[in-house]
Amino acid sequence: MANFPADPYPHLPPGFNIIPPSPHRVKRSYVILGGDLPVICDDWSIALLGPAADAHEFQASAAMIEHFLKGKGWRVRDISCCRQGAALVQFVSVTERDAAIGQSPHFIGDVVLRFVEQNRGNNHRDAVFTHECWLMLLNYPQECWELETVIKTMVPYGRFIVWNKDVSNKTRILVKIRPYNIDTLPLSIVVMHNSSDHGHGDSWTCLTYILSSTLLGALGGDEDPIPPGDINPHPMPMGFDDIWAGGHGHGHAANAQQHHHRQVNQQPMQQGMQVNAPDA
Repeated sequence: MANFPADPYPHLPPGFNIIPPSPHRVKRSYVILGGDLPVICDDWSIALLGPAADAHEFQASAAMIEHFLKGKGWRVRDISCCRQGAALVQFVSVTERDAAIGQSPHFIGDVVLRFVEQNRGNNHRDAVFTHECWLMLLNYPQECWELETVIKTMVPYGRFIVWNKDVSNKTRILVKIRPYNIDTLPLSIVVMHNSSDHGHGDSWTCLTYILSSTLLGALGGDEDPIPPGDINPHPMPMGFDDIWAGGHGHGHAANAQQHHHRQVNQQPMQQGMQVNAPDA
C-alpha cells in the first residue's frame, strides 16, 4: 500500500462533485489479480516535471513536453492527464519510450523532465505473498458454482489458484488461494447479488475455514557438483550398468518398466475435479 497526498478535483467530470467520506468508510480494500494483466501498455510513460507543474496547467505542460520530444526525434501518439506527474505520454514505439526513460533526466531551460514506466508512479509498491492456503466455504450458493464466479468471490482475499470441484458434497467448495495476508482472511464471506434495478438483492453467508497453509519461498538448496572424470551423475541401479557398456540388461529394464506400470495403475483415484484459473 502507498500513502500520498492527492488532489482529485482537476480530474472530475463536468457537473459532478465529491461526496465527503463518512467515518464508517474503510480506509483501504484490496483486489488481488492473478496471471497476466489484460491490457498491454508498454508504450506509455509518466512524465515528471521539476519543479512540479500545477494540474490546471496541463495543456501548457503537455505542449512543452511534446515539443521537446519531437525535437529529440521521439514520436508521440497521445498525451493524457496524469495525477502522478505532469502527463501520461504514449510513444509510437516501446523503444522510443525506453530511450526517453533511459536518457532521463532531460533539461528544458530551468525545468527538469524525467520519464518513468506508466506503472511505476508514486502509487506503486511491492506486494509480497507469503502463503498458499486451502479454504473451505460452507453454504456456498449452488447458483454460483461456476469458475468465473468462484474466482470473483476470491478476488478481495487472494489470488485464485485452483477449485477442487467435488460434486459429491454440494454444501461446500474447496478453493486454493494465495492470500496477501493470511491473518485478514474472514471467518465468513458474504456473497451478495443485486437482482433488480430497484436495489433489491440477496445475500448468502458462507462460513470460511482455513484447512492448510503452506509457506512460500522455500529454497531448493545449492546445485550438486559435477562428478569428476567419467563418473555418471545419474548412475543406474545394480544390473543396469552393462547397458551403457553395450552389454545385455534389457530384461532388467523391461521388468522395471512393468513394475512401474503396476505402481501407476495401483494409484487411487481422487474424488473431485480440479478447476484451474484460465490464466494460471
